[in-house]
Amino acid sequence: MDLEKIELHDALLHRMHIDYAAKIVRIDLQFYLTPESSKREMASLIFSKVDSVSHISDLIRHEDNAIAGNINYWIPQQEGLTYIYLVDGCIAIGAGNIEFKACQ
Repeated sequence: MDLEKIELHDALLHRMHIDYAAKIVRIDLQFYLTPESSKREMASLIFSKVDSVSHISDLIRHEDNAIAGNINYWIPQQEGLTYIYLVDGCIAIGAGNIEFKACQ
């Protein structure tokens, strides 16, 4: 799946798991498959060959915006620094690869 075509606006961030030894970050979320979709689908972003992770967020605002969505948008980079902008915060992950897995 082309990362540039995956729209994360109004997605819900559920959890982020960091495997420090394997240098892998997995982010589980729910997103709208298309702008016309009325139901969010579960998916995971899996970053491998990770060399940096930075995350700052306001968990109260995150919870307050759970119905509307707490991810504003993202700027994916198959190699390099990917930014995921939150309602009040940002996740930046430097990785050698990103895999997007939609759960069906």
